[in-house]
Amino acid sequence: MARRYPAVICIVDDDEALLLALARLLAGAGYAVATFSSAQSLLRFERLAEAHCLLVDVNLLDGDGIALQERLLATGMRLPVVFMSGSFDAGTRERALGAGALDYLDKPFDAAVVLAAIGKVFVRG
Repeated sequence: MARRYPAVICIVDDDEALLLALARLLAGAGYAVATFSSAQSLLRFERLAEAHCLLVDVNLLDGDGIALQERLLATGMRLPVVFMSGSFDAGTRERALGAGALDYLDKPFDAAVVLAAIGKVFVRG
């Protein structure tokens, strides 16, 4: 069955320029986008239950993106998560993937890489 409305992607990153660029990219690809500059602002989002996927920076000013995912899981929210990080750390990558992340992107990344990662959400069904 085809969706009647665009899939909602929530982006969480404290880099405002990247947040805007990702929002434009995903909106241009037909997704509905909600942007947040902090973990706390995402958690206050009244429509979080309508999200189809989270695109989250690992290192946020107000916390750890992986801890955010774990907090959501603890409340029963099982949203697919794609993490992104500007500092390569194999241990963090393994922790994120081990916690159930769908993908882990190293910044900087190409638009096609982001779209492919988000596309995995819908391939999984």
